Amino acid sequence: MSKRDLVDEDKFEEVKAIVSNKARSNTKIVPVVKGEIDNSVLLGIEAAAEDDVDNRHSIHEEHHKHGHHHHHNDDIENMLLEYPETNDIKELVTELKEMVSDKEIYRIKGFVNIPEKPMRMVLQGVGDRFDYYFERPWREGEDRLTRLVVIGKELSNVE
Repeated sequence: MSKRDLVDEDKFEEVKAIVSNKARSNTKIVPVVKGEIDNSVLLGIEAAAEDDVDNRHSIHEEHHKHGHHHHHNDDIENMLLEYPETNDIKELVTELKEMVSDKEIYRIKGFVNIPEKPMRMVLQGVGDRFDYYFERPWREGEDRLTRLVVIGKELSNVE
């Protein structure tokens, strides 16, 4: 929440309660003082958003369930790409870069299942810049899948 420095503690708590009631339960509220915020917060570094992909809306799920697409503010949409595994991370990144160059895609983030590796890989992309790294061991009973959330415009024709 920006402009935290312009309100007293009581008013901040009141506004925070309003925002919390309208946001998803796992949404973090970060107070911003004098317009300054750590870049890691803005970029989602170590935010573990990929742990919450099951709760993210997919335009493809909406299309299949209801026969229409769900649009968000300014036609910004998100969709979930899911694969059983990814054998070659560099090949996946090349394919994602091609998709980004063909479509209006702003961000891609999620996790990758590399066969025979005990750890799950996090993949993040903004524009055509991608980063990936092993994050933590797969948990017992956790679905080993490659799941990527794609955010952009006119995603209904993305394969």
